[in-house]
Amino acid sequence: LLVVPITYQSPHHARLMRAIARDLDLPFLDAAGLVPDPANWLPRDGHFSPTGAQRMAEMVAAHLRGAATAAAAPASR
Repeated sequence: LLVVPITYQSPHHARLMRAIARDLDLPFLDAAGLVPDPANWLPRDGHFSPTGAQRMAEMVAAHLRGAATAAAAPASR
């Protein structure tokens, strides 16, 4: 499971989601870096623009590639 909060309006929500993911031993991807760039959002809407959707997809793909690489690596003894 991958938790991807975009909680720019409440830093408390981001902390809470991170804590839940940690407590449940879930992978966590913090997408807060997408927030500051207005190009990522549809005007007066709150949903991703095509640019924002592409950037989110790239973040998720990079995270999943990293998780797959880590899972495929031989265990160190």
